[in-house]
Amino acid sequence: MKESIDYPFFVHSKFYLNPEKIEIEDLGVQRVEKPNQPNYEKARALGAVHLLFPITWLSGCFGILVIFGEFYIVSLILLIISAVSYTIINSFENVQREVVDRNLKKENEYKDTLIKYKKYKQEIEKLIEINNSPEKISSFSLEKRINLKERILNPIEVKSKKGISEIFFLNKLQNEKRLKEFGFEILINKGIHSPLLENFYSQKDILPYSCDFLIHHKKSNYYFNIEIDEPHTFESNYPIHYVEKNERNEIIKYSDWKRDMELAEYCGWIVLRFAEFQIVNYPQICIDFMLSSFTIFLNDEDFIPSIVPFIPKDFIINRWTFEESVKYSENNFRLSYLSTIMEEVGSLTGKKRI
Repeated sequence: MKESIDYPFFVHSKFYLNPEKIEIEDLGVQRVEKPNQPNYEKARALGAVHLLFPITWLSGCFGILVIFGEFYIVSLILLIISAVSYTIINSFENVQREVVDRNLKKENEYKDTLIKYKKYKQEIEKLIEINNSPEKISSFSLEKRINLKERILNPIEVKSKKGISEIFFLNKLQNEKRLKEFGFEILINKGIHSPLLENFYSQKDILPYSCDFLIHHKKSNYYFNIEIDEPHTFESNYPIHYVEKNERNEIIKYSDWKRDMELAEYCGWIVLRFAEFQIVNYPQICIDFMLSSFTIFLNDEDFIPSIVPFIPKDFIINRWTFEESVKYSENNFRLSYLSTIMEEVGSLTGKKRI
C-alpha cells in the first residue's frame, strides 16, 4: 500500500481498478482455537448412603409413634437419627447436583466455543480463498456493497463526543451556503458497523465506526465522510492517526486504514481526511478543497465546483508517525493552535472555558 504522505487526502474504492488483498491479520478478529473435549467430573456413587434412606424413614416413623408413649428419650434419639440421616442425604444430593451442573456448564461452553471456532475457521478460509485472485476480491467487494445497500443509505445513530475542532468546523459547515445550494446535507453522530467484522461477530458485539461528519449528496446518494485527524488525545496524550513508513518515506500502513478501506470499498463512501491544524487555521480553504474534490466523484451537471484559492505554504501537513506524535504531545502542539478558537467555540457551546 502506497498512500499520500500529506494532508488532506482521499480514501476511495480501489479494488475494482487495482484489487488489493484483504489484510486478514489486521482485521482485529480474536483468534479462536479449536476447543478440547471437556474433562467431565464423575459423580460419586451413593454406596452406603443408600442405607440411610430406610434408616431415615424408620427412625422418623418410630420417633413419632414413641413420642405419644412414655419413652420420650428413645423418641428424641430416633428423631435426631432421622434428622441427621436426612441432612446427610440432602447434602450428598446437593453435591451430586453441583457436579451435574458443572458438567453441563462445561458442555455448553464447549459447544459454544466449537460453534465460534467453526465459524471463525470458515470465514478465515473464505477470505484466504478470496485473496487468491483479483477477480474474487472484486466480486467479494461488489457482493458486500449490494448486500449492505440499505444500511449504506441509512447510517445508524452513533453517540460520540465532539471535540473543540469538530464543534468549530461544524459551525463553519452549517454556515456554508453552497452546501445547501448544491443539495448537500450535513449529518453528525452517524456511523455504520464494520462490514468485515460482522462476518465473525453479531452487531451487538462490535462497536460501529463513527464519523466526524457525513456529507450526503441527496441527488446522487453519495456519502462523503469528513474526518479531522489529531496527532494525539488530550486526556492521555496517546498517539492517534499515525502512519508507518518505509525507508523510501512511503506510507506502508496507517492506524485508520482498515476502517477507511471498509467504508470506501464495501460502503462506497468517500473518506476525506484533514489534519486538525488545517481545520483550525484554514477552515474556508478546507471547505473549498472539499467542494472542489466532490466534483471528482459526482456526475451532476448542476454542481459547479468551487475553485480553491491560493494555498498557503503551511496548509499542507505531513502525516505523522508514532514517534512524531509523541513529540507533538510533549511540545503541546495541539494546544498551540486550539487556543486560538477556544473563545469562539465557547460562545457556540455556551461555555466560557473549553
